[in-house]
Amino acid sequence: MIKLTETVKHIVLINVIFFIASITLADTTLFNKWMVMYYPLNTDFHLWQVVTHLFMHLDFMHLLSNMLLLVFIGTLLEKAIGKNKFLILYFSAGLGAVILSVLVDYIQIELALNTLSNSGFNKLDVMSTLTNGKYSPAWESVLTESSFKNLVSNFNKISLGASGAVMGVIVATAVLFPNVEFVLMFPPIPVKLKYLVMFYVGGDVMSVILTGTPLLASTNIGHMAHIGGAITGFIIMWYWKKRLI
Repeated sequence: MIKLTETVKHIVLINVIFFIASITLADTTLFNKWMVMYYPLNTDFHLWQVVTHLFMHLDFMHLLSNMLLLVFIGTLLEKAIGKNKFLILYFSAGLGAVILSVLVDYIQIELALNTLSNSGFNKLDVMSTLTNGKYSPAWESVLTESSFKNLVSNFNKISLGASGAVMGVIVATAVLFPNVEFVLMFPPIPVKLKYLVMFYVGGDVMSVILTGTPLLASTNIGHMAHIGGAITGFIIMWYWKKRLI
C-alpha cells in the first residue's frame, strides 16, 4: 500500500475540494468561469487563474487520472527531493505548461489578426468582436480554415487541469529514477518509467505534429501544456541532479 507524502496528499485534497465545489456550489457557472484559465487577452482572464486552473478538472475521470499519476509517481519524487523542491517543481511545471500553451496560441492568433489587418479589417474591431465571444463570417473568406479556427477557438478557449504540472513531475521522476518499474493496469505488466515517459510525451508531440489530431485522448486535451510541463520538469530536475553530482 502506498503511503502518501504530505505535499502530494494536500495537493490531491485541494483538487478534490475544487472539483466538488465545481459541481455542487449554488452558482457553479460563476465559480468555474473564475477558476479556469482564459486566454490572457480575453476579458474573462484574471491573474489568479494561472494558479487556480491547475486545481480544476473537466470531469471525474479527468481528475482521477491526474491524481492517480500524482499519487503513484509524485510520492516517489517527494520522498527523494523533499517538500520544498517538490512544490517548486510542481508549480514551475504548471507555469511552464501555461507559458508554452499561451505562446503558441498567441502566435497563431497574431498571424490570423495580421492577415485580416492586411486585408483591410481593423485589428481593434476584430479584437473587440472576439472579446464579446463573437466572430464575423467575412473573416472566413480571408483566412484559411485552420487560421480561422485557431483565431476563434484559441481566443475563447479555456484551460484547466493539473496535467501539465503532473507531466512535469513524471518527467522529473524519470530523470532521477529512469529504470524504476511500475505495473500497468491494462495490461498488468511492469514497465520502466523512462519508457512510460517516452510514450506519454511522444504521444503529445505526435498529436501536435499531426495538426492536433489526438493519439491518446480526445481533442480537448492540451498537448502543448503537457509538453511545456514536461520540458520544465526535465530542465529543473536535470539542473538539480547535475548540481548533486
